[in-house]
Amino acid sequence: MMLRQYGVLLLSCVRHQRDYAPYIAAHPRLKIVAVADEPGLPDWMRKANVDMAAQYDVPYIEDVDAALARDDVQLASVCSEPTRHAQLATQAALAGKHVLVDKPMATTLEDADRF
Repeated sequence: MMLRQYGVLLLSCVRHQRDYAPYIAAHPRLKIVAVADEPGLPDWMRKANVDMAAQYDVPYIEDVDAALARDDVQLASVCSEPTRHAQLATQAALAGKHVLVDKPMATTLEDADRF
């Protein structure tokens, strides 16, 4: 019996994604398919994303909505700086994806209520 494999989008790699990604990549039912983040990030953030994409030989997409629209993405792993967790996780959830969000889920009550 063939078990379904789930495509994982690494949604921002500026925090703990480097710690989570090896476990995601090692899981037989998960496959990292892309890295994505917002355009216009500081150089160090963009470099972290580009480096992670290169490490897993996947594209880096600077358009979160386009990345979430991919048919091969079923799960988004959100590991941005905490102030963007709720925004990115909400985008992923509204796109119909399963979401793994690094702690904290949100940094304000308003963001938590949106999520």
